[in-house]
Amino acid sequence: VIARAEAGDPVAVHAVEQAAFALGAVVAQLVNTVDPEKVVITGEGLAIARMARASMELGLAIHRDPASEAAPIEVYDFRFADYAWSAAINAIRHIL
Repeated sequence: VIARAEAGDPVAVHAVEQAAFALGAVVAQLVNTVDPEKVVITGEGLAIARMARASMELGLAIHRDPASEAAPIEVYDFRFADYAWSAAINAIRHIL
């Protein structure tokens, strides 16, 4: 879908925009519930966030509690080593 959207297929572009809007809604619920200092989007959500940032921002704006403070959103390039770091951190946390 991403490749077709990048090529300009209107159906794929619409699908990516809808997915980005939903991603924004999920991020808004996270911000409303947990009040993080920052939100990092990476991995499978990376292409959607980059391709349709405006749709993601709209979903975020509509679903974020106006009383909550907007957390900055960072779109972070995914590296496979990030999985290894995460696994190592979780292992250390379970040991300690």
